[in-house]
Amino acid sequence: MDDKRKRELREAIQQDKTRGRGRYIDPELLREKRELIDDYLWILKNGTELQFRALLISAGWEADAPEFEEFVRIWRELRSV
Repeated sequence: MDDKRKRELREAIQQDKTRGRGRYIDPELLREKRELIDDYLWILKNGTELQFRALLISAGWEADAPEFEEFVRIWRELRSV
């Protein structure tokens, strides 16, 4: 099976998974989403506190929000385990 046919088949399967709504799922957007999640997971596991803070800000959290410092505190505890 050639690459074009494989891609078409994957796209058709993705459309079927939308429960008959016929909504097209862009495979490029899915790839970008997976890369973003992988980057976030890497920072959570291996990153510095500065990188973690930048991740929270990029996710929409304000640095002066009480939850922000709570997330950083929890991250520090998890890193020390």
